[in-house]
Amino acid sequence: MIRARCHAVLLACTMASPAVAQQATIAPTPVAKAGDKAPGPDIVVQGLKDRKRGTWRRADGAHVVVYSKGSADELSRVTRNIERLHQLLTRLYRRGGGADDMVRPQITLLDPDTDLSSLGLQNARWQQGPFMAPFATTVYYDPREDGEVMAVSRRDTSIKLNTVRAFNEDCDDVVQNAGTDAVALCSKMAARRDPLGVAWERSLYAAYAERFILTYAPASDPRWYLDGIGALFSSIAIRPDGAIDYARVPDRFQQVLTAYGPVDVAGVLTGRYLTDSGDAARWSPYHAWLVSHFFLYSPLSQQRSDQFRHYMAAVRQGTSLAEAATVFGDLGALQREIGRYARRDFAYAHGQAPQPDVPPPAVTQLSPADSALVEARLALGGRGDGWLDTVRAATTGVDDPDALRVAATAECGGGHADACLAAADRVLASRPEDSAALASKGRALTLKAIAATGTDRTTGLAAARQVLGRAIALDRDAPAPRLAYVRSFLDAGQAPSDDAVLGLAQVIRRLPAAPMPRLLLAESLVKQGKADLAGRVAFTLTHGPFDSPERRAATALFASTGTAAHGS
Repeated sequence: MIRARCHAVLLACTMASPAVAQQATIAPTPVAKAGDKAPGPDIVVQGLKDRKRGTWRRADGAHVVVYSKGSADELSRVTRNIERLHQLLTRLYRRGGGADDMVRPQITLLDPDTDLSSLGLQNARWQQGPFMAPFATTVYYDPREDGEVMAVSRRDTSIKLNTVRAFNEDCDDVVQNAGTDAVALCSKMAARRDPLGVAWERSLYAAYAERFILTYAPASDPRWYLDGIGALFSSIAIRPDGAIDYARVPDRFQQVLTAYGPVDVAGVLTGRYLTDSGDAARWSPYHAWLVSHFFLYSPLSQQRSDQFRHYMAAVRQGTSLAEAATVFGDLGALQREIGRYARRDFAYAHGQAPQPDVPPPAVTQLSPADSALVEARLALGGRGDGWLDTVRAATTGVDDPDALRVAATAECGGGHADACLAAADRVLASRPEDSAALASKGRALTLKAIAATGTDRTTGLAAARQVLGRAIALDRDAPAPRLAYVRSFLDAGQAPSDDAVLGLAQVIRRLPAAPMPRLLLAESLVKQGKADLAGRVAFTLTHGPFDSPERRAATALFASTGTAAHGS
């Protein structure tokens, strides 16, 4: 019975949703103009009694948890806007509505003077662009195995528009309109453009829109398409009643194209832009907005609409971008068509106000201990040598259970079994039924057992699995115990049991964007002799748009088995 049930659940894990995603290409009827924003309702702030106040606040929405050192007013407004955007995307994609069982992403709004690199954060499992340097991303997004994490700097950016390209184009216009004598006057007559200011919230909304697609409509979409979806929702305007105008043309759009050049349509559709350099590398959120707006919101001819649909379907089935792009025929003609479209007035779309409107989130002032953990949790995804030191600095000498859980997770992640076990046991001394601490303890016992031999290894693994089984029983929704349970088999070179594999499939259903659970499931199925099913499970991982460590590991896994990941 469990084997049949396991197989059915695994098949569900192989299913992508290209048809559902494609439904978002149908834009609602555009309206004339977005309304002005109105001040939001009173903010619910939960105070701290008999405790010192920390520097961080936390806002709890229905679908997100957001942290910030900024004002409670700003935190409430931004969190509410994310929830409104979530509702809009839910209506467009027909996914993610109501009270779903997805793990809520943790979003951290960093101070303007805090740089992502100072925290050791690099985007290893998600990438935008690559964008030209002036448009470099200020967002960190990591679909981790125990829950998604996002960090955004609350620092507005400035984009230079007085470029050499813009100057040359202006001079050409002067010469054309005033004759050859105007050449000497070019430096005086050419336009002077002020820098373009870009609000930091645009990056947040763009990243959240991409995150929504990866979570609720996962498919092997091209990266340029995800960049475009993010750009379309980055410039949202929220009306007083909660209605949202989206797909709005970005501020000073034409000036950006003048300053940085037109989009290279052939380079984008064939994927060549991913490796272009120098002047050929013309890709930014503005170029992404244009290409996506053309395909999703312009009055396409039936031929172009069919071509785009076939292109996306081919990419989602594993066809290379270059081969898929042949469906468009003459890409030079398409370049000219999009070039003409770029000079038009653009329509935008309108999403009706949610009924009822999204309520303001509960905003909590964190304690000093909890505040110290905000950046420590972020550091768990660090890629530099100092990430573990960052976590240790925030948790050493602290008896707070939350801090000790973070310490245990970090130590186990770094392979330090004894330190992990010590931190977990300190939590369990006062909270013997703490599922997270039990998961860390089980993981630590696994690491120690793997290092042993003979009977010690066998009994150690049995003890670890007993602890992990208890952790799972205490919290069946938590990913960490189930992941540690599966690893207790894989790390020992053993095929996981059916109940372990079934539990892993449940983790993927709650964290579909996370690549590690999918990789572990593929490894488990290969160990069970089900390489074909493993290939279907890992398809969005091996053929997805991001170059992640898990993708490289999956590629090596199938190379070693002589099989290949494939679509369903």
